[in-house]
Amino acid sequence: MKDKRERYGNSWLALDGYHFTPQYQKAIQKDGFRLLVIDDMAHLSHYYADIILNQNIHAQELEYPCETHTIKLLGCKYVLLRREFLERGRVTRKSAYKAQRIVVTLGGADPDNVSLKAVMALKEIGDPAIETRIVAGPANPNEKSIKKALSDLPFSCHVLSDIKNISDIMHWADLAVSAAGSTCWELAYMGLPAVIITTAENQKRIGQGLEKAGAALNAGWHQDVDVSRLASILSEVINNSKSRKAMSEKGQMLVDGEGLERVLALMSFLNGEQISVGNYIRPPRKEDCLALWYLANDPTVRVNSFSPLPIPLEDHEQWFRKRLHSADTCMFVLDLSGVVAGQIRYDRIDNDCAEVDFAVAPHFRRRSLGTEMIRSTWQLGCNALNITIIRGIVFDSNESSKQCFLKAGFVVTDKRNVRDIPCTIFERKR
Repeated sequence: MKDKRERYGNSWLALDGYHFTPQYQKAIQKDGFRLLVIDDMAHLSHYYADIILNQNIHAQELEYPCETHTIKLLGCKYVLLRREFLERGRVTRKSAYKAQRIVVTLGGADPDNVSLKAVMALKEIGDPAIETRIVAGPANPNEKSIKKALSDLPFSCHVLSDIKNISDIMHWADLAVSAAGSTCWELAYMGLPAVIITTAENQKRIGQGLEKAGAALNAGWHQDVDVSRLASILSEVINNSKSRKAMSEKGQMLVDGEGLERVLALMSFLNGEQISVGNYIRPPRKEDCLALWYLANDPTVRVNSFSPLPIPLEDHEQWFRKRLHSADTCMFVLDLSGVVAGQIRYDRIDNDCAEVDFAVAPHFRRRSLGTEMIRSTWQLGCNALNITIIRGIVFDSNESSKQCFLKAGFVVTDKRNVRDIPCTIFERKR
């Protein structure tokens, strides 16, 4: 494997499709390529990937059976926006008193002609001040029927096909009627409030998630939404500037446009790019609880712990809440592109000393991150706890952790049994 990696120069291959089997993925990795798998369903029996990417809002609810080294990039912080959106930049949107400019975009094909249903709903509203642009995808078979329906509308409406500048249209609009697919992330980034309609099975959780997050209004499954109901929903949103403003703000909180940079940065790190660990250290947050639980229950972490049994999630949650608010604990997380790559914690044991505990996630080991976490934070721990001594207790069998302390400038002060286990004691004084 090493020879093949050297041959391909840490080249990456990205797979995006439901038909790439586990055997296919395994063969790619065996041939020496690094592998990024884009997958929104977690439908395979196993994933052989360096990175699994799912940019959807519900991604963290899915279980991906995968290798221990696989990094899972799950959620809207990893949305991969197209170049035209990144070049335009974020939009500061003013919420009009009434939404008059409406874009209808129901996917590249729209085989069920949901676009026509949206047009008929707007017709039922009957507001002559409305101006509508319907984006007809290249595979849309219903363009003629939609254009035929435009002849007796009480407002201006245009069908646009072969669009090259959808970001311009989203910038123009006050409101969107959209399918609950990947277009939603572009709408969110543009701060464009939307009424979304589910047109495919794999969109259901997107629609539900966006409404729960307050970033859109979910009209539901397209067959269950008749023209009159859709007209009622649209009329309410069109005339509610406060609701649209809230959706705009929530959407831009979900999709900040940094997803591509986060993914590329992580890929570069896996290829061996050096980083300054101190720039990626931060205090823990409530939402880190689950990631830290997975890290705490990693087999290597548990075997080097005085309490080797797996930790129940409920016990961990209670422990984590106490540690977050404890004046006798100082904790840091190593955050690489939104991934918890490690943790380090300082717990006061007396008035002038704290014990340090650290762990690095499996896929980030053998990169000196443990050493750098200690080196970057031990003085911060001293300052936060108002102490002068940091102590590390390491099993004699744990050679990697012993080397981390030595390389971080700690010295051996004792060798003794702790809880009947032979240990080496390391200390460093401020």
